[in-house]
Amino acid sequence: MNGAAPMVMMAKQAEKAGYKVARMELLANGAPPFIACELCREYVGLNPCDRRNSTSYQKKAFPGVDWSFITLEEDTLFPKDSHESMEHLGARVVEFMEWLMQRPEHEVAVVSHSKFLSVLFTKCAEEAGSSVSEPAKADLSRWFENCELRTVVFAAPTAPIPCTAKSTHFPGGHSVV
Repeated sequence: MNGAAPMVMMAKQAEKAGYKVARMELLANGAPPFIACELCREYVGLNPCDRRNSTSYQKKAFPGVDWSFITLEEDTLFPKDSHESMEHLGARVVEFMEWLMQRPEHEVAVVSHSKFLSVLFTKCAEEAGSSVSEPAKADLSRWFENCELRTVVFAAPTAPIPCTAKSTHFPGGHSVV
């Protein structure tokens, strides 16, 4: 370390009875940028876990995240007595992919929730049409396990990018010993 203060990605949180589990501080020195994007958030349902906390709360909890794309303090995507329609979620997925394809980075990790990711991958498989094999479409359209990692290459048809990944599926929800 060069004497600079460590970059805190996730702040330490004490246990709150009946609310959250305590967690340790997570440092991210030398990590790539983490950018919060409202478009790739969880499917908005009626449960409290389907909604986000205020932006100021999130900024304190995750100080290493770039929150500049989150413009509203409170979660106003849907009223508390309503849930997001599948049509709206599908439109949000398309808007997110358009936003993502405009980013300057060539390699990104998208961290979201199973419903959002499943809709995203299913939509991409549908849009790809015959350029993607049926087994690949089925693999893309599978439901996500907890903590699952999938590697895929998205490219505009006019600028294909070769995939060099040896494996694209890293199942989650399992302990690695």
